[in-house]
Amino acid sequence: MPKRKHDAVAQGAPLLDLGRDSHVTQRGIEKLLHAVSKGGIPEHFSRRTQYRARKTFAATRTPHGRLIETYVMPTSSGDVPVGIQSPMPIIHYSLANCAGFRTLFREAARVNPVANPWHIILYNDGITPQDSASSHDKRKLVSFYWSFREFGQRALCTEEAWFILATVRLSVLTKYDGGLSRFVRECLTSFFFNTSGGCNFQDPGMDLTTGDVQGMLRAVLWCFIADEPAIKDFFNNKGHSGLLPCVLCSNVVLHRLYEEAVHVGFVTTACSNFEAFKRHSDASLRALHHDLAAKRDTLTPDEFNEAEISCGLNYSEHSLILDPHVAIASQCMFDWAHTYVVGGIADVEFGTAMVLLRRLRAPTTYAVLGDFVSQWTWPERQKPNLRKLFDKEAATSHYGAWAFKSTASEMLSLAPVLSFYFRHIALAQGFAVDIVRSLVAAFDVVALLQCVRNGVVTPEALRDSVERHMNLFKAAYGADACRPKHHYAMHLWLMLKIFGMLASCLPMERLHKIPKRYVKERRNTKSYEVGTLEDVTLKQLFDRREEWLAVDCLVAPHKPPPRSAVARVLKELHPSARTLTVAARMASKFGQVNIGDVVFFSVDGVRQCGRVKVHYDADGHTFSVIQSWERAPMVGIEVGADAMRFKVVANGRRYPSACIDTALIYSLVGEYATVLVPPLFR
Repeated sequence: MPKRKHDAVAQGAPLLDLGRDSHVTQRGIEKLLHAVSKGGIPEHFSRRTQYRARKTFAATRTPHGRLIETYVMPTSSGDVPVGIQSPMPIIHYSLANCAGFRTLFREAARVNPVANPWHIILYNDGITPQDSASSHDKRKLVSFYWSFREFGQRALCTEEAWFILATVRLSVLTKYDGGLSRFVRECLTSFFFNTSGGCNFQDPGMDLTTGDVQGMLRAVLWCFIADEPAIKDFFNNKGHSGLLPCVLCSNVVLHRLYEEAVHVGFVTTACSNFEAFKRHSDASLRALHHDLAAKRDTLTPDEFNEAEISCGLNYSEHSLILDPHVAIASQCMFDWAHTYVVGGIADVEFGTAMVLLRRLRAPTTYAVLGDFVSQWTWPERQKPNLRKLFDKEAATSHYGAWAFKSTASEMLSLAPVLSFYFRHIALAQGFAVDIVRSLVAAFDVVALLQCVRNGVVTPEALRDSVERHMNLFKAAYGADACRPKHHYAMHLWLMLKIFGMLASCLPMERLHKIPKRYVKERRNTKSYEVGTLEDVTLKQLFDRREEWLAVDCLVAPHKPPPRSAVARVLKELHPSARTLTVAARMASKFGQVNIGDVVFFSVDGVRQCGRVKVHYDADGHTFSVIQSWERAPMVGIEVGADAMRFKVVANGRRYPSACIDTALIYSLVGEYATVLVPPLFR
């Protein structure tokens, strides 16, 4: 009797028993079994064998040293070994073994030859692997990331373009004399600019002996990017706990502590005139630090603490300020994402505005906004579950906090729709007009900041937008309502002018998931940091193998079913094609575009709008079948350049996929669709 199909399957391990003895997610089981099916079962695979293999890999030697070096931190409770992903060896190994990274590096070197010094960006942020509400989170980590400016802003918006230098428990850093600032200084001295015969990017540089790029790669320290708490950790400034909260300004006083009669020649954090700020120089910051050092032995502890508060710095002989490679005044970049979202200016102001509108019994409530948001459709690549942010339980939480509680990605996804609502509907209702205008101005700034990565926003345009919002905010709420972040936002335009770009923390926020993955179940704290970084490095190298920045190509292409309607139509369109593949999505210059997305696409210089029906490749040429819509007049509300209306037409025509510009947010009612126009295309 012939075996039935399910009998053959039953010969293997019971499917539903997998992952029960030691938990593995269903997706994890699927990926693992797929890899085993494709590559076979390793001859040895015990936990101990895996450990030895990981240690052997970490000890891999390159012409520049080992991949993972161990740095011993002398803390108040004993020496703690910390793993360091050594920069030159990891570049060497990635070029030799990771095709995706090799492509990125080769393209960066083509545009920016290694004969000219490259520029290093550093970033740090805290990570909480366990419940964020825990009052004693001893596994909270601080991760340190770095990359090269020359990779370009598009690449820097992806996780794969960033290296994880180290990941260290916060409890270890707090017991280390000099803390995080000293740790970063030691890393710069030992692993980036080691003048004692180790790796030194500045002189002689890195000899590129592998890959398609030859020569000496030299690099200089270019930029520190971080949110406000991380800036404090980097540079030992007081931040909000000091009289002068901004590390870049010498005359800006925390607004709540400002007294005009006392602080002659000073302004407050609520000042919206950038010309009134006196910017620190690198020399003046070092002079402040040296002045504190001189006072340390002459003042009582209380007097010295007051001196630190007055100048806005914490004294440390190990401070990063004293490193010769560091020039804070010209190397500090505020993270725009943390400035405006994730407890930033925009989401806090939105939550505050909703409380005040509620008190006025305005028609705009979270329930009304939830219904409005549900009418819109986002591109498949970012399709967020936003309705839950407006349900009754969430609304109660928002009202109680006077802030809109959401992740950065949720807020950035919502911002265009909320901007449309408050600009064209809430303003017309006539309630708290000053408050609504200020909120719309905040969303305008967020929209501009999201376009900076495309190189279309001038520093002057950003300055004008931030100043306009600042003035409208003060008109609506008063200067006392301004937060220090309003002042930090005033610096963003100049940072864009100085650096030519504004990086954000968003890629690193996504990158946090890698350290989280490997520390969540790690209980043994012996060599905690070393073991974690070894796992993190393996994962990063795995992710860099595949191309991730290619454009105008299919993502995960496959052959269509032989007898399907799609296969039949494609064969009619390309009767002589040797290979025909299809895909659910393709990579465009502004992100992935899925089947079913509504897009802007350009034909002969004319921008059109329509819905994607299919992506396919014929003998290496990529096409998309798009249902082109007809432009229609707006009805009901007067709308400017931020929205367009189209009539849905049931047709379909083949276009080169390269003509697709970007996927859009739209609202479809009957046969008419309202499309939100991204600022980039206005």
